[in-house]
Amino acid sequence: GIPTIADTSPKANPRGISIRFKLADETFTDIVSLSVNRFPVATPEAFLALLQANVATKADSPKPTPIEQFLAENPSAQAFVKLPKPAPASYASQSYFGINAFKFTNAKGESRYGRYQITPLAGNIALDPAKVASASPDYLSEELAARLKQGEASFRISVQVANDGDNINDPTVVWPEDRAQVTLGTLTLKAIPADSKTIEQKITFNPLILPDGIAPSEDKILLARPAAYAVSASRR
Repeated sequence: GIPTIADTSPKANPRGISIRFKLADETFTDIVSLSVNRFPVATPEAFLALLQANVATKADSPKPTPIEQFLAENPSAQAFVKLPKPAPASYASQSYFGINAFKFTNAKGESRYGRYQITPLAGNIALDPAKVASASPDYLSEELAARLKQGEASFRISVQVANDGDNINDPTVVWPEDRAQVTLGTLTLKAIPADSKTIEQKITFNPLILPDGIAPSEDKILLARPAAYAVSASRR
């Protein structure tokens, strides 16, 4: 994200959570997710065009503005923009979605595709809209720090399993809610490290560093993410 954007700004949405699992062999694997269950476009080229249209749109841009023109030509981006994105009451009361599919293969060689979901055990709770404007620009970090001093915050990590025929390579496509869910475990937050800011500056998540039994789909957005994250990290 962009740390200079206030938590109360509509531009702060969608939010995200990334999780790094340190494995027994001293390697790691990451989950990267968003607070919405879809992406606006299906290719890196289209995402670049979206960003360029947004930057090119000024307060005095003639109608249709570049971003309006882009949205008119890209229904999936238009649908993304129209998604409700309420400000959460807490990072710990917000669901997060892995918008990209992975192939999970068991010891018998049987494979299924799925997407990660990270669901707060406290439930999804939005901040009262009347309180958003008066909230601190950093209210989410402040709330989480205060919450963890009182106790733990937990999330259920699960995988939504695709049915045959579901589009596994397009992150703009939302799978039906009746798809099977497989619970993988519980993530529990206990404290914020004292050197959290330093860790945040140094860490670069990579959703393609995967253990045996998990492989990427052919989702073009997924395959492009590590290179984009590396550039972002180099410019911090």
